[in-house]
Amino acid sequence: MSKIYTRRGDDGSTGLFGGPRVSKDALRVAAYGEVDELNSAIGVALEELRDPKQKEIADILDRLQSELFNLGGQLATPDAAAAPKDVPRIKMEDVTRLEAGPRSISAARSVAAPSGRRWSYRARRRCPSTPFRT
Repeated sequence: MSKIYTRRGDDGSTGLFGGPRVSKDALRVAAYGEVDELNSAIGVALEELRDPKQKEIADILDRLQSELFNLGGQLATPDAAAAPKDVPRIKMEDVTRLEAGPRSISAARSVAAPSGRRWSYRARRRCPSTPFRT
């Protein structure tokens, strides 16, 4: 594997997209790290949804994964005007739809119950454990 060098050393900071450097333990960095971890777990869970009866939940998770990428980008961009390119934004109606979504779909049970498939259970458990700090 090739090594990547930034030539900055590790001073405990990371650069935000189009913005300043911040501490790696900043809330913003923790938030997009949590979103990225959830997104990764959903991606692995999606690989288990092969049964045509699970298409409805697979479609929901696929859309959610795309929206989580947008959210991660938004969290990593403190000033959209200073970013070198447009960053898709999450709107309040997206949040409302996501909060109401899978709870109303019976197909969600195929992911919601632990059935020996550790990744689908992990994806389900990752979201509720994500801390939201103010």
